[in-house]
Amino acid sequence: MRVPTTLLCLVFLAAQGFAQIPSASSVDLGPGCNDPNAPVLTVSAPEIGGMLNISISSPVPNAIVLLAVSGPAAPLYVQYLDCTLHVDPFAMTVHHPGVTDGSGNFSISVPIANNFSQLGDVIHLQAALWSASLPQDVIGNGVAITVGLPPAPCTASDAIGSNFNGTDIDPGSTIWFNNIVKVEGRGGAAALVCFENVSISLNVDGTLLTVPAPDTYIAFDPTATLATTVFVPAVNAWFTTVPASYSGNVFLSGVALPVPNGLPGGISPVTWSGDFSTNLNGLSMKWKWAAAVYTSFPTDYNAIGVKPIDGSSMNPYPNSHHAGTPENYGSFVVGGARGGGGSNFTGSYSGTSTVACQ
Repeated sequence: MRVPTTLLCLVFLAAQGFAQIPSASSVDLGPGCNDPNAPVLTVSAPEIGGMLNISISSPVPNAIVLLAVSGPAAPLYVQYLDCTLHVDPFAMTVHHPGVTDGSGNFSISVPIANNFSQLGDVIHLQAALWSASLPQDVIGNGVAITVGLPPAPCTASDAIGSNFNGTDIDPGSTIWFNNIVKVEGRGGAAALVCFENVSISLNVDGTLLTVPAPDTYIAFDPTATLATTVFVPAVNAWFTTVPASYSGNVFLSGVALPVPNGLPGGISPVTWSGDFSTNLNGLSMKWKWAAAVYTSFPTDYNAIGVKPIDGSSMNPYPNSHHAGTPENYGSFVVGGARGGGGSNFTGSYSGTSTVACQ
């Protein structure tokens, strides 16, 4: 097993209009009031599953802290205050998180949910102080934060080789390659697991055929009650959200390979490979792959109805099928690749490989 030098587990949801990967960031937007008592606001770059750290420093002790929060807003100069607002005054919410201490300082930490839907969110914050010692509220600088992913402390590449059974694959069929992963060591905690640079290689009568497969991003989310899997064509990636309490097999990745001219049985070796990364150390990813043949299969992966996890609990498909089953096309499965048809919707699994993040 080798460790890649440049792999980062950074993802984005093109379905929400992102044109690029959103990285966590915090940017100072400039001063608020032209006042020596104005508080200085510092906010950490927010990473999903982490903590948002907010600190305020000022020369005013025991002052009431007011924190205004809104979406993105253009600077608005208020002449009678001689202040610039960096939050939207018509859509902001104002919080009172506490009071400055005897030195004029204040800090607070807020947890950020482990939820893909927050990626790329841009939030503006601006602090103000009120004190009987001040002639009026004094407004400090503004800060813009963008929610992103933490850098991956653990990255590793892995590959699993196996073979097809002896059944010839008829012309016009489609092979559904799929794999699953069991993530151990979380203890029910939130976690992110990413599988990138994924491909499958087949040695067909001495000719090497390489099939690129979509990347995958899995979030174990304490707020989720139902597992979901969606495919985003614009970024060629699977996004799976799993309740953090779940500890079984999760759909990892899948790709459909049309075979207009058919393929012989017994192809060997057939090898899946890819790069794993996580946002936590101490995890083990136990993964394996399978392949089944279908006489009819869509090009739209969201029409497949991929089962996201094993079992019937917390599952949109409450049945005994394996994770990775294309639930909407089960009637079209036949023998071939690593399957025997019938109810073997994913095909039989390869051996298991373990990727450890220490």
